[in-house]
Amino acid sequence: MVVSANGCISYTTIVPVQVNKKPQVSFNFAGKPCTDSSFSFTPAVTANGNTIQNGFWSFGDGQTQTVNHANAVTHAYNSPVNNVAVKLVISGGTGCDSDTALQTIAGIHPAPDAAFSIAGNSFCPEKDIVFNYTGTSVIQSWWWDFVNGVSSAAAPVNHRFNDAGIYAVSITVKTAEGCGAVPITQQLTIYSPPNIDAGPGILKVAGQAVVINAVPQG
Repeated sequence: MVVSANGCISYTTIVPVQVNKKPQVSFNFAGKPCTDSSFSFTPAVTANGNTIQNGFWSFGDGQTQTVNHANAVTHAYNSPVNNVAVKLVISGGTGCDSDTALQTIAGIHPAPDAAFSIAGNSFCPEKDIVFNYTGTSVIQSWWWDFVNGVSSAAAPVNHRFNDAGIYAVSITVKTAEGCGAVPITQQLTIYSPPNIDAGPGILKVAGQAVVINAVPQG
């Protein structure tokens, strides 16, 4: 109602105004809590009469991403961190934004070290070689590849090589959280034993000492 300067009163005009509810959103996530893995984040949206325009993700590590129509996203965490607060806000076409959906990832764990040492009294065929873990991580599962065999035994591991040659020995390890390391490889040379020439055959009397001049060959 409007009153003019001369006292005239207008007719009352009623205009209907539609007030939409906010869109509603939640999301689920899945993935290994490790720096060697990616998480997938999948939203569940109730439009409530809105035309969904986009979704704004905040991954809790300083990284953000805006996607059309609130599509699912993937994200990798490059550094270890605890209590990661992941947030999602949905924007509706009428200007209404959803409340912020929040999920917390308890922790992102580092990839383990995959370092090892090689030791032995003799690097020759049929001799024990000792492979020991020299990293600082707590390891749950092991995988040794010796080229001429494999092992899942925890370090230290003894292994023999039947033949001389150069072997690319590698180790792959994982932690209890399932975090894995890039395999580490070391070259190991197994040397051939020398050939010995003891000279021509000798006839001797029992109990008689004989000097044999053995000469390495090759």
